[in-house]
Amino acid sequence: MKFKLTGISAVKASFLISAEAIGEIASKIICGILFSKIHHSKYKLIACFQYLVLAVLFVVLPWVTSYPLLVATCAAIGLFAGGLDGIFYQISAQMFGNRLYPSIVGYSATFCYGCATWATILIGHIVDITEDVSSAFYFGGSSYFLAAIVMFLLHKLTTGENNHK
Repeated sequence: MKFKLTGISAVKASFLISAEAIGEIASKIICGILFSKIHHSKYKLIACFQYLVLAVLFVVLPWVTSYPLLVATCAAIGLFAGGLDGIFYQISAQMFGNRLYPSIVGYSATFCYGCATWATILIGHIVDITEDVSSAFYFGGSSYFLAAIVMFLLHKLTTGENNHK
């Protein structure tokens, strides 16, 4: 399916990025308020849920044809993606402690930026071959689904460790 939204101006298209950014800001504020009230053992499950919601949002995005619904979807993507970096830092600190935390965050950021560069090149190549922009959203959705599986397995692995102690 081709990703087409007819009749959208450059101003409306640029507002989609603003809608996502507004969702991210709201997410960071909400996470900042709620994180102190949530037990750290739930962080991985929360991240897993956010990844699953993001996977669904990315997969349905090419099918959205209404501009107001497209704005709402972009804002929802920002809302669910905005707090993930904070959760990642909390999980890293919890798992590796103060001594290893800076190294883990630094090395993982380098790895993530490398993967993002590789994924961008791959997506560009796929879009060039298929001439279908929606394949980029399906790639993003499958990436978030894979992240949800990994985070759930990480939760099970670390929960199992805590139960055996």
